[in-house]
Amino acid sequence: MKNNKPRKLVTHIPALSLLALALLAGSVHAEDIGERTDQGTAMLASLQSEQGLVYLNASSWLDEQQAAKALTRDQLRERVLGQGERIFIDFSGITDKAERQQARKAMEQLAGISFDADWVLVSAYKGELLFTPLGGADDPAFYQVMERIDTLAGQGKRHKRSLMQTATAEAGLPHVAFYLNVNRKISDGECTFPRSRTWDRGDRLFCDSPNIALVYRVNLERSLQFGNTGSATPDAKIVRISLDDESAGAGIQLNEDLSWSENIADYLLLDGWARDYATDAIAQDYRFTIDASNTKAAVLKSLPTNLNSKYEHREISGFEVGVTGGVEVNKDGPKAKLEASAKFSQQRQLAYNTQDYRVERSAPSAQKVSFSWVRDQYATAESLLSSKTATVWGMGYDVDHNRIQPLSYKGFVPNLDVIYKAAPDETGSTEFKIDSSVNIRPIYTGIYKHYYVVGGHISFQGFEDVDKRRRVTASTSFKVDWNHPVFTGGRPVNLQLGGFDNRCLSAGAEHGLSAVTCDETSAAQSFIYDQYGRYVSALDTRRCLDGNNLGLLQSCSLSLGQRWEWKADSDALSNLSAHQLLGHNKQTGELALYDENGNPADVSVRTLTSYTRIFGPPAGN
Repeated sequence: MKNNKPRKLVTHIPALSLLALALLAGSVHAEDIGERTDQGTAMLASLQSEQGLVYLNASSWLDEQQAAKALTRDQLRERVLGQGERIFIDFSGITDKAERQQARKAMEQLAGISFDADWVLVSAYKGELLFTPLGGADDPAFYQVMERIDTLAGQGKRHKRSLMQTATAEAGLPHVAFYLNVNRKISDGECTFPRSRTWDRGDRLFCDSPNIALVYRVNLERSLQFGNTGSATPDAKIVRISLDDESAGAGIQLNEDLSWSENIADYLLLDGWARDYATDAIAQDYRFTIDASNTKAAVLKSLPTNLNSKYEHREISGFEVGVTGGVEVNKDGPKAKLEASAKFSQQRQLAYNTQDYRVERSAPSAQKVSFSWVRDQYATAESLLSSKTATVWGMGYDVDHNRIQPLSYKGFVPNLDVIYKAAPDETGSTEFKIDSSVNIRPIYTGIYKHYYVVGGHISFQGFEDVDKRRRVTASTSFKVDWNHPVFTGGRPVNLQLGGFDNRCLSAGAEHGLSAVTCDETSAAQSFIYDQYGRYVSALDTRRCLDGNNLGLLQSCSLSLGQRWEWKADSDALSNLSAHQLLGHNKQTGELALYDENGNPADVSVRTLTSYTRIFGPPAGN
């Protein structure tokens, strides 16, 4: 008879070779931007490999020379989304409060947001940046993100495309989009309760690998007023925070399955408590709260509304913003002033399957909104019992697990959508705090033996002990700078000097202007041509190009010296105060205002402009 069992092929690899391979894998060292802190060194030393990691000491942003070597906004996106690397930003070495604020400000310029955290991990998720602020040096989220294989090495072009894939529907909308990783392990202590409600039998663990793992989707954008009264889009700066079908994460987990333990009276009993049971933990409720730190932002829209239990529904949460259409609807393209010319409907897919829970929405203030999934079906331990009474021979565990849907203890993923608005001229910053929590409760039931002279029976009872519940919260927050260029609503453009082959105006750290090699992904070379005809620097939206001082960007005002107009059918940019054209020296690039005709041979008054890509994905998308 033929033996169909495959032959075993055994390859012997010398132990020394295995050791060498292990040492080689562990020897890959991250690229360092700035010197490593002691805590940063310790955290990275715990990794098996630093491959695909970039270490960035936030202190480097405090030194002008080091800051020049740090990542730019476009480099951050290219390295994370284009190359699949992860950026480990370390703030732990900055103890001075003022310096910490300065470093956070630098991060806002880099990424659009900042966090009150000692460490922040930046990685890729669904074509956008995923930020994971870490709660401490032992935060398990650090290892979970680092162990994720997002590097492109050996994974081919298909993986690169998946990293850089983004929502094409929003590609033309000036916006900053990112994901916020909320990941918190629920400790053993947080899910440990008494083994018995009736007797002192010690404690036990009521959860199995519990955790909170959610991915919030965040958009920063500007809506311009467009349309007639009643149907007009709002004129506002917008922050949108969502858990939708496209994000959400793994969810909240307490247990994979439910088990139970039994306790029996250890004394002779005629009438009294004979047994009690403790069933593994479920969620009495899930709660999600979003709160803005000041009145600069107010809730404009929030979903879901109040929902009943056993409710299943899918809906599109749409929001219309007024946008400048650019070349698609305006023949002037990048030479067009900022004005609303179209509506854009930004949509989120929300799915609800409430099962045993009803949804309660509350808004205690204009800045705060809360959503609670509260257990409504079989909400008490008593209601989970399949029997009320039995004969004394019918003692046993009586909780009906069919009355507890898996949503009650594993893989709970909510869907919600909250839109904040701020005034179009709002300045300063606002911190947005997000709390994601679960109210953990064990299920305690018991059997009471009733005795009377001629017989007896037992009754099954459930207990509602509020003191034997525990709320566990995963908190995170991010700060939004209302001066960020995305809140102008304009598509950034550059100003290219026609007297050179490849030179564009660029803003420096001290607001100085110089002519450098053009880079369409550079924030320093990007300007917003606003509704007043001003060229507002994308690096600092409080600074404008001023014809009265072309060496330095000036504080923005409505002076005619800061207002510019393109001459029809030409590459000439005219200043409304001097009625002269922006020109430059063809040798040095020095700017000045010149008459339209009769200029020296070494002067060019030709200026070109095109869109830049400081908000969108890197090239190749």
